[in-house]
Amino acid sequence: MDIGHKKIPRGTGWFNTGAAVAEANWGESARYEGTLRTFADHTVAATYGPKELRSPGDVVCRLVRNASGITLSPKRLVNWKAGYRLKRVDGYTRTTACEVAGVTDEHFPSSGIPDGEMFWLAVKGHTLVKTSRAASAAETAWSAGARLVALTAATSQAVTAGRISPIDLTGATETLANQILNNIGKAVSAITSGQTDSDCLVEVDLL
Repeated sequence: MDIGHKKIPRGTGWFNTGAAVAEANWGESARYEGTLRTFADHTVAATYGPKELRSPGDVVCRLVRNASGITLSPKRLVNWKAGYRLKRVDGYTRTTACEVAGVTDEHFPSSGIPDGEMFWLAVKGHTLVKTSRAASAAETAWSAGARLVALTAATSQAVTAGRISPIDLTGATETLANQILNNIGKAVSAITSGQTDSDCLVEVDLL
C-alpha cells in the first residue's frame, strides 16, 4: 500500500529498523498519521509471492504511531493517546469495556512494534485478537457471534492488558452503557475456557 513515497504492506512499518524511533527522527511520517486504507483479508501479509485469502471481505486499517513508550505486541487492543485521537496510540486497553482505538496489526512480527514506529491498526473487518490469560470461563468462553469488549488489567503495559472478554449485560446503568457502546464487534470463532492466551478471529467494527 503506497503512503507518500513509501510502500507499507500490513506486517511492516514506516521505519522497519526493529528499534525505537526517537521523535526527532519521525520527519515526513508524521504527515500520514491517521491515514485510512483498505486491505484484502489475508491470513499472511507476505510482501512478495502469493497470499492466502481468509475471507472475501476487506479489512480497514488506520496508519498510527506507537507513542506508548513500549514495544506493542500484535493482536492486542490499544487506547488513543490524549491529544492525538485517530493518530497515535498510548498502550494497551486496561479497563473493562473502555473505548478501544483498534487492534494492533496481526501480521506484525512477534518481536513487536517498537515505540515511535508507525503501523496498521485494524478498525473494521476480520482480525485476530488475543484472549485472556486467565482460565475463568467468564473471561474466556463464548460462542461465535458473541459481542466482545476490552478486558480489565492492572496497567496499560501489563501482559494481561489489551485482551478481549465477552460482553456482560448484568451491570449497573453506567457499566451496562459502556458494555453496549464500547463493544468492539462480534466473535467469528467460538472460544472455550481452556483457550487462554489464544487467537480469536473477530469481526471488529470501530469506525
